Amino acid sequence: TWHVLLSFSAVMASIQLLFLPFFPESPPYLLLQRGDKAACLKAMKQLWGEGNYQEEFDDLMKEKTTTKGTKIMNVLEVLREPSVYPQLSTMLLLLLSLQLCGLS
Repeated sequence: TWHVLLSFSAVMASIQLLFLPFFPESPPYLLLQRGDKAACLKAMKQLWGEGNYQEEFDDLMKEKTTTKGTKIMNVLEVLREPSVYPQLSTMLLLLLSLQLCGLS
């Protein structure tokens, strides 16, 4: 019955993918990345129920103003950035040593 055990993760992943379109986007993503204030407030109400979320919205707006000049980097840009080489090499070394030592 090992095939049933291995297929369990595929079944759960399929269920998650089916229900994913019915969940709202993250309010910080909607406001900070896309700049959509109305969708942000709508997502807050959908996720947290009815209420006054002006304080949380103001915090997100402050965060948006502080990060206004920063550039959002994709994965390839981060990997090409020389300042992250020490951290990446440390993580790579740790992951490789875990793979080779036999510990799960």
